[in-house]
Formats: sequence, C-alpha cells, structure tokens
Amino acid sequence: MRARMLAFCLGVIVCGAVPVLPDFSPLFAWMLALLCLALSRCSDLRLAVLAALCCGLSWGVGGAQWRLQALLPAELEGQDFWVQGRVSGLPERQERAQQFLFRVSRSCFALLPEDCAANEPRFRHRLVQLNYYGDVRIVPGQQWWWRVRLNRPHGFANPGSFDYEAWLLMQGVAARGYVRETAFNRLLGPGRPGLQRMRDELRERLAPLLAPLSNSGILLALILGDRSRLPASQWDLFTATGTNHLVVISGLHVGFMALLGYGIGNLLARLFPALLLRLPAQKWGALSAVLAALLYSLLAGFSLPTQRALTMVLVFMSGRLLARELLPSFAYWLAMSVVLLGNPLSPLGAGFWLSFGAVGTLMFAFAARIRLRSASGDAQGWAGRIRQWCEPQFTVFVGMLLPLLLWTGQSSLLAPLANLVAIPLVSLLVVPLALTSAGLLMLSPVLASYLLWAADALLSLLLWGLQCLADGEGGHTVLMAGPVSAMAVFLAVVGTVMLLFPPGWPGRWLGFVCFAPLLWPRSLAPAPGQVTLTVLDVGQGLAIVARTAGHTLLYDSGPAFSEDFDAGAGIVVPFLQRQGVRRLDTLVISHGDSDHRGGMPGVLAAMPVARQLLSLPAPLPAGAQPCHEGQGWEWDGVRFDMLGPAPGGAYLGNDSSCVLRIEAGGQVALLTGDIERPAEARLLAGQHDLLRADLLIAPHHGSNTSSSPAFIAAVAPHTVVFSAGYRSQFGHPAPGVAERYHALGIRAWNTALSGALGFVLGDAKQALQAWTPVEYRQQALRYWRLPASVASRRLHGVCFQQCAQSALTNQGELMVK
Repeated sequence: MRARMLAFCLGVIVCGAVPVLPDFSPLFAWMLALLCLALSRCSDLRLAVLAALCCGLSWGVGGAQWRLQALLPAELEGQDFWVQGRVSGLPERQERAQQFLFRVSRSCFALLPEDCAANEPRFRHRLVQLNYYGDVRIVPGQQWWWRVRLNRPHGFANPGSFDYEAWLLMQGVAARGYVRETAFNRLLGPGRPGLQRMRDELRERLAPLLAPLSNSGILLALILGDRSRLPASQWDLFTATGTNHLVVISGLHVGFMALLGYGIGNLLARLFPALLLRLPAQKWGALSAVLAALLYSLLAGFSLPTQRALTMVLVFMSGRLLARELLPSFAYWLAMSVVLLGNPLSPLGAGFWLSFGAVGTLMFAFAARIRLRSASGDAQGWAGRIRQWCEPQFTVFVGMLLPLLLWTGQSSLLAPLANLVAIPLVSLLVVPLALTSAGLLMLSPVLASYLLWAADALLSLLLWGLQCLADGEGGHTVLMAGPVSAMAVFLAVVGTVMLLFPPGWPGRWLGFVCFAPLLWPRSLAPAPGQVTLTVLDVGQGLAIVARTAGHTLLYDSGPAFSEDFDAGAGIVVPFLQRQGVRRLDTLVISHGDSDHRGGMPGVLAAMPVARQLLSLPAPLPAGAQPCHEGQGWEWDGVRFDMLGPAPGGAYLGNDSSCVLRIEAGGQVALLTGDIERPAEARLLAGQHDLLRADLLIAPHHGSNTSSSPAFIAAVAPHTVVFSAGYRSQFGHPAPGVAERYHALGIRAWNTALSGALGFVLGDAKQALQAWTPVEYRQQALRYWRLPASVASRRLHGVCFQQCAQSALTNQGELMVK
C-alpha cells in the first residue's frame, strides 16, 4: 500500500514541473484517474504501482486544468464590468487600499447595472483578489455589487524571485484587480455570519489590547494568521536566526496544540472515571487532539498550511481512534496522499515541501535510532535527555538545508541553536497564552489583557536573545545559495542521507564533504572581454545587472512597492545572490523617480557597494558621487562610458538621467534611463558618434515623450528592450513608439511578457543569433505562465517577438500568469 501511495504522490508532484499540460479536459483526466485507481488494486505489485503513478498524473492534470479554465478570459482583461458576490477571507488594510478575496456569484457586461440580465455565464463562481480604495470598511461576508477592472494573475519572472503566479494559482485566484469608483457600487447586505466574520470581529476586539504592546504584530500573526502588521525588522531578525517559521501558524504550532489537546483529554478521562466507561483514555486524548487542531486551524482562517497540518494530525490520530497501530511511514504517505487529493497544486508552494520534508527527515533519522536504543536498553541520564532535545534540531537543520537553499535561497546557520529555546518558548508558552487571551476576551477583557502582556513580555525576551545571538556572530549568520549544478544537488542529497544515519554508522561524517560543491558553487561570471547584461522584470521600473569576469554593476534598482518592501530586496538581491554575487562594485541610479531608485534601500541593506554614481536632487547621500558626461572606466576588458548628463548642470528630472554606454568586443549596449526628447537632442548634438549601439534599453520605458526618429536612427540598434509593467497603466510601451521600432526592422522585447532578459556582449554567438536574448519565462517554462509571443499580440497588436517562434507558441490558449 505504501508503494502505491508513493507512486500516486510522485505522479501529482511531477505535474507541477511540466512546461505544458496534456490537452485533456478536467472531467476526462479525473475519469482516467478513477480508472487507474481501480487498476491499482490488482495483485501484481508492479502493475499496481504503475497504475497508481498514472492515477496521480491524471489527478494532477485534472486539478491543474480545472484551475486554468477558471481563470479570467483573456478578452476581459482591462475591461470594466459588474460583479456580484461576497467578501471572502480577512481583508488586509494597507496604506491606501483594502485588499481582500471576493467570491463572484454573478457578472454583467452592460453599461448600467439596471440593464444586466438575470444570468451571465461568462465569469461567475470565481475567486478574485480586489483592492478597494474607498472609505467604507470592508467586512468578511458582505454582499456587494461592484464595477471592477481585472487582469489575469501575473507576477514578476526572475531567477531567484518568488513565483507569485504559481502561488495565486495554488490559492485558486482567477483574477486580480480593483474596484472602480462609481455611484452605482452598492452594498447589498451584511451577508451570513461565518468563520471569516468571526475572525474579523476578533481582530477588531484585539486591536485596542494589542496597540500598546511592542510585539502586537507577532501576536496577531500567532492568533489569527494575519501577518500584515508584522514589522519588516522583526521578520528579518527571525529570518537571520532561522526562527521565522515560529511567527506563522504552521504545522509546528498546530501539532503542539494537538499534543496539548491530547494531554488534556487524556488527563480529564483519567480524572473522571465515568468517561472511561465510554472510551479509553487514549481515544479521549486523540479526540481532544483533533478538536484542538481543528479549532486552531479555523481560527487561522483554514489556510492551506493549516489544512495540511490538520490533515496530518487526523491521519496520525486515526490509529488511536480506530485502535490500530499505524506504521509511521504508512501514516506519512497517507497524509501526503490526502493533502494532494484535496489540492493537487500544493507542490507548487514551498510550504508543502518544508512541512513534509521536516516530518520525513525526523522519521528517517530517528526510526533506526529508537530501535537501537530499545535494543540496547540504555538508561537516559541528564546528558542523554539533553542530547535527545538537541538531536532533533540538528536533524531538521541538516535535512532541510538543501530544500531551504533551493526554495528560499538561504538558510540560517543559527537555526539549530536558536530553535532550541525559541520553539518551546513560543509553542508551549506564547501561543497558549495568546489563544487563551483570545478565548477570554468576551468574558474578561482585563484578564485577557494581562495574558497578552505576559505573552508580549516573553516575545520581547525572545527577540532580545535572538538579537544578541545574531550580533554575536557579526551578522554572518545566513548561508546564501549561489548557482549550483544538478551534480551538486545530487551530492548534497547523498550527504544529507549520510548525516542522518544513526551515530556510529561508518563514514557518516563524510556527508559534510558532499556539501562542498553546494557551499562553493560554480561561477556564472563571463569570460574576460565579455559582459552579461540582465534586464530584470521589475514591473513599471528598471533594474539592469551588468557583470564582467570580476566586477558587477547595477544600473537602477527598480521601484518601491510599499514602506517595507521594494524591488531591491525582493527581486534584485535574490537574483544577485543566486548568481553568486556578494558585493556590488558600482551602483548607478539614473535619476530620482521612484520606479528607478525605489529599490536602493533594499540593495544597500543586503550587500556592500563600493561606489555609488547617482543623479539625484542635492544633497547626495554620504560617499556618493554624481554621474556625469566624461566619466569612464574599464573592467576586465570591458569599457564603460557615461554619456550624460552634462557635469555641473541643474537637476532636470528625467532629462538628467545617467546615460551609460557599455562596449565589449566591438558590441555596444546603451542604457538611457528616462531621457526624453530634449536630452536625446543634446546627445545627438554632442555625442553622436558614440550613440551607435547593438542593444538599446528604450528611453523612458517606450513613452511617447522619448525615442524620437532621429535618436533611433543614430543609435540604429539591432534590438530594443522595453522594461515596463504588465498592462502598464501608463500605456508603456506606447503603440506608436513600438511601431516606430518595428518599421525599422528593430526587434523588440518586453520584460512584462518575457520576464528577465539576458544578453552577452563580446560574444560572437550573440551576433550570430540575431541578438536573441535568454527569456526567463521561456527558460523556466511552466504551464501556468503566459506565452510571451501570444501575449505581445494580444496586448498591443504588435508582435514584439517577431522572430521568437518557439515552444511557447505551441501552448495555444494556456496563457496563465
């Protein structure tokens, strides 16, 4: 049976890694899965395992196709229409808007709501994510009639970045957008009371009690799973010490609540003998464990991580309830099978791998050790008990090192030591205190406030200890993942298995040697005389990484998305770390617009920068220099020259952008920032001979204010790149500008459609390939991502990738973001 469940899980997991799904309808895929399920019950084990594998593949394909067919139809993107439905989930209140999930029950495409027909089948029974910019407080369960503008789910596509599109698909979100302001929007009713309404009311009642506490964001996250008020500084500290899993409602907290419930139920049954007449104490404990895990999961909103943890508790406690001894491995594979049956897209998220990976690691490592200790009959003194407490932390650290590096790009070296104290403090003291205070809120707010104060004091003590631990290591506490090969991953897996063997196993500690290729990754730097240019996908903004054999330059840092998050921390730094870059030799900020300089704080906070060349209003930050015409240097046989702005001139906004010319092996790239036609005219008058380039980063994202015919003729590029947002609100690139390049035979690429774009200057193959870049969306092709060549025709009526005919075009209507 375990082999069959393993094969089923493997089949579902494989579906998440395929670039294109089979062209099956969900119904056909599910019927095929049922047929394979029946075949898997045959007595021939090999045939049964093969049938179970086919069942998993079919189930995964059916679930994925179901989600894809539910997405917003492409022709409705950017269109205004009416929707009726109810608010689902806990609204997240931001600076300017309220963000929430909305369950659409009806849609209408008439101009006025009174002209709407009774039933419109085009878009209904869908879950959408909306932003509301009005003053009315949004409450879960409310019924609304709204005019909205939606887009299909879309995220940034860069090496090392979080795959937001996959996450939205896994959550079942069919579209994202915002509520249009109109007098016809109206509240239809408060809706029926439910779980989310109760959570919202609890949050409002907790607000005045949490306000004076220094760790209110952490307490809110532990009680309700709402991390919207968690300060970025605290999250960074938890990340640096490997304890960030403690401030989310994860399987660990649900498991501890189940353990606490089991103990309470078992104890009560023994204290009241009448209960033992109905059920044994172990069954009362198991029922209490399931009830405690269920209540905590519901309080957290029954999110996917809590559903996964609750499923594992149910499976493991079912043996007690049914009076059957389940093998741990059987319960493990059964729990994974049930999770994948409920949501076959679960493997698209890191939480699935980290949860089951941690449990599987502990089971693998301690199964043999428990048998050895039972056979030897060793007495456990204090030393043995301390070792028993420390061993799981070391085991989980070793077992999860590779998954963490592959999924998140980093792993804290302090995690084993920090978690020795943090786990019992948070799970056994802080969480019970916080949950008890929430339960007492209606009966005694005063007592609830005292309990919250005690929990806050414990958290302050924990944060102080974690800060001392992080400061004591000089800040070098996080292991970063660089570029690794498949062989390095394979060796790391072998090393992990060796280190998890029981003590005394011959050659066990040689497993550390197997991690060497992972800790000292291969270099992706180009050869001397070459430079790689990567135009990152940062939405409406610009960030370009130029890397020579021994130096790295960042030109612009992308936009800031909020006070706590910017493109520098979320996109640029993860990309640099995945490339093995640990410092920047030069940071160039072309000008002061937020979509070019917004990510600068995130970059400076994450890595040292040797030199800053900025074009910003005075005064410049300490140590920075203004960029200006005449500056130049050479790195590893690659020439860098600044063509503008003029030295000593007044700051002119866009027209003061740093214009950087990069030449390698006779091939030239021109980075222009946001210059407009006046600055283009000055360049034509003073730097005409240096403007000729093979690669041009379109001025001002392809705006109508730039890319004059004379400037394009002087540059005469083979390729132009537009760095713009998906369905840009500014209309970038302007259709007239895109057509101007196209009419001259210049091949154009758009980061919104292709993701990050990679070029190599100084490489003869680049010219032979007609300056075709490496598109990240094509390089890391997955079935939920939008085919760039199809999207370009749909967005602007001009195919920017005229010559980029590839496997992307074969996906047809699978335009998923």
